[in-house]
Amino acid sequence: MAQKTQQEQLEELSLERDSYKLDAAGAWDKVGTLHAELAFLRKAAAEHDEAQQAEFAVQIARIKAACPPPESPISVNWNMLGKYEEPFQITLRAGVTGEIIIDVMKARSEFLDVALKGGYKFSEKPKPAPAAKENKAVAILKEAGATPQVIAAATQATAHVKPVLEIHAVHMMVEPKPGGKVNVSFFGNDRKHPHNQFADIYVSRSAEQLAKDMAFLDPEVFTGPGEYAVELIVGYTLSDKLNTKGNPYKDIQYIKSA
Repeated sequence: MAQKTQQEQLEELSLERDSYKLDAAGAWDKVGTLHAELAFLRKAAAEHDEAQQAEFAVQIARIKAACPPPESPISVNWNMLGKYEEPFQITLRAGVTGEIIIDVMKARSEFLDVALKGGYKFSEKPKPAPAAKENKAVAILKEAGATPQVIAAATQATAHVKPVLEIHAVHMMVEPKPGGKVNVSFFGNDRKHPHNQFADIYVSRSAEQLAKDMAFLDPEVFTGPGEYAVELIVGYTLSDKLNTKGNPYKDIQYIKSA
């Protein structure tokens, strides 16, 4: 084979170099295409994820709207008094499920069992105010068919008149006190015979006034101590003033022989 000339060798090298250049350019073009495709796929994937996330958020919002709020517990409250009468309130809260409700009521029962044994107690409910009693005189007039004018006049006339109550006294105790006053205690027999252990009512007045109030008795009765069997009717009204026990005092209106 004939030996290639230097010129021919140079031309072959130039052609080979150009071929390499073309191959490299094609490779870079292919790499660029792949990068473009990858960017497109990443963008598509991101958009797809965002769409999924948006749809998921919508679903979550719909589910939350259909469910009760996370904090909708049952609440059990009650008031008690401590060992020293100090008031306090107990509160138990839990979610709205049957098992938890049962646990709460069980816990309340166990707490109360320990608290009551330890000297704690429930606060007493205040007693309701008693209803106003109808005036007896007015009630009688109504039953008799009195006119509205008469009933109105009777109501106004007796509006500030307290009802008079009576005690049938069978025993009387007289006790002179320093200063000229004399205490007279009256005993009934509705709880014990021959008379009640404690006085049902008493009065403290001067001997002269007592002699006038009970003119049917010998005035000497009120000059010294003594106990007497009697048959008396003591009429009284309830005072606006209260004693240490919270009961109204009894104001004697009259004393008469039974």
